[in-house]
Amino acid sequence: MRSGAGAAWTLLLALAATSGFAGGGGQGGAKASRVRVLRSWSEPVTLNGKTTLGRIEVSFDYDSGLASRRIYDGSGALVSTETFPPGLGQPRPSDEEIQEAMTLVRSDAELARIIDVTDATLDGGFLLKEEAGKPCGPGTRCLQIQLNTNGYGFVRNVVVDLTKGSFAYRVYTPPQEGKK
Repeated sequence: MRSGAGAAWTLLLALAATSGFAGGGGQGGAKASRVRVLRSWSEPVTLNGKTTLGRIEVSFDYDSGLASRRIYDGSGALVSTETFPPGLGQPRPSDEEIQEAMTLVRSDAELARIIDVTDATLDGGFLLKEEAGKPCGPGTRCLQIQLNTNGYGFVRNVVVDLTKGSFAYRVYTPPQEGKK
């Protein structure tokens, strides 16, 4: 089993090939876009005084670190796009993102041994947002994953940055309330 950044990128690329990433192969070796639609739902949309059933999409661009919301009319035409500055407007993680983070944790040799020895289960998938200059600062997409067991209780927190496909923190201790 490979570990480290190489394995993380291999995993991210494999997941991208089979997941909800948008974009395409492109011509002339252009890099595929790493934009994922996190959720999508039908909702009434009013244009020029007329209301039709449209569609709302919330997505995240892993290359730019930006979240956006797109509104489509009843015919599927894009009506508006709102892009949020890095670190703002962060949508909650999708089930697919949580599974991706957990797969990365399970594929790491050191963490796989810990999971095996302690019979740990993985929980969480909560966003971690930090100030600029920290591993989970603006432009990142960090998810906290907790290793827990029935026999040992809490084992550890790890934090995965989905924009890099690697660990932001291999061992993470949340700051105490009111302290940085």
